Amino acid sequence: MDEAGEIQRTATVQQYMPVVDEQTGQQQLVPQEVKQYDIKGNLDIRITTGTTLPFAKAQRKAQAKELYQLGIYDAEDLLTDLEHPRKDKIVEKYNQRQQAAAEAQAQKDQQELAFKQAELQLKAAGNQPVPSEQQQLA
Repeated sequence: MDEAGEIQRTATVQQYMPVVDEQTGQQQLVPQEVKQYDIKGNLDIRITTGTTLPFAKAQRKAQAKELYQLGIYDAEDLLTDLEHPRKDKIVEKYNQRQQAAAEAQAQKDQQELAFKQAELQLKAAGNQPVPSEQQQLA
């Protein structure tokens, strides 16, 4: 406790400096001197990984969008890098839409195949010309 009767708090900070090893050429982190700081007042401290600088975040988000457009990232990768708060729900909906579209395409392909098979059977059975799709629609 200090003279005013308040609890004294200190923060110990160890900084590291990147240094290239001359023998191996590898970068190593070398510890620098330890510093102590007095903490005064009530603090709300949050520790996060990565940078909190806005320009670095914007650059990372732009890179994620570019990787998505190139087809390297999928929707989940993109939303993870964008740190979207509703990522899981969005990915679930996206996957459902993709599955529905794939099922619809498969059904359409199956119908086209059945039509072509029927057309071939009619030609083989009666040796009669079958009208084209445009003539059938008219």
